[in-house]
Amino acid sequence: MSLKLLHSYHTLKEGIFQEKTGYFTERNNVNAFLFKVN
Repeated sequence: MSLKLLHSYHTLKEGIFQEKTGYFTERNNVNAFLFKVN
């Protein structure tokens, strides 16, 4: 459970950073998808 929370936090942090820089990678989408599958 805490691992999921930690992952969500890092994903959110990355998303905010990428939005600020105007840069969004496919890697984030792939990681999110793989995390959901697992």
